[in-house]
Amino acid sequence: MLEEFVSCIGVSTAYSIVELCKALDKVPFNAPNRLQSSTVEQGLSCSIILLSVAMTESALNRTRYIIGEKHNRALDFFRMQFDSKATADDLEETYVLRDVITHNHMWKVSVPNSSNLNDPRIKHILLPGYGDKKFRKVINMNTLKTKRLSLNIVPTIVNRKDVLVVLDVVWRICVILQSEDSRYFPLENYPFKWADSKYLKFPGLVQFLKKRWSV
Repeated sequence: MLEEFVSCIGVSTAYSIVELCKALDKVPFNAPNRLQSSTVEQGLSCSIILLSVAMTESALNRTRYIIGEKHNRALDFFRMQFDSKATADDLEETYVLRDVITHNHMWKVSVPNSSNLNDPRIKHILLPGYGDKKFRKVINMNTLKTKRLSLNIVPTIVNRKDVLVVLDVVWRICVILQSEDSRYFPLENYPFKWADSKYLKFPGLVQFLKKRWSV
């Protein structure tokens, strides 16, 4: 008889992540210009990133529940509980990208020559009211990317390169959790169908996409 249930959505989101990756895989890749990636590339990439970071936070909250930790948010909990500063710093950058997309940070862009959207004179100005302390800590305003992972911080430029980086961080977090206790987030053994005859487990999916999307 079921006596207790914990509302963890983590593994459930993995299926949707894979389905969105399949959809993105069907989209021909064109490198973004200094304004945007293609609308389909942009929308699918942002969706995958949002779900991937949500899955990570769900995994950390499940771990907090099992351990009995009640006072720290997921990112702070990971920093305190696990000895992996580099991964924690990378996780923080994925959180910033999640916020950039979720809150749709607005940039005003000056375009001196509309026939050249890669003109280096194009300038981006973040409008007032966007970006918190965490955002200011991890971004490089000259490159418009995060300092460690080079994630795009202008939401319209987000593309599959950012997806690959975020998925890699997600998997590293899962490895750390599972190495401590398999109950924390048992994602490793779940197979996902990529094609009629091709099944991949999550670590295999990440490596598969890195090769397939080596753009």
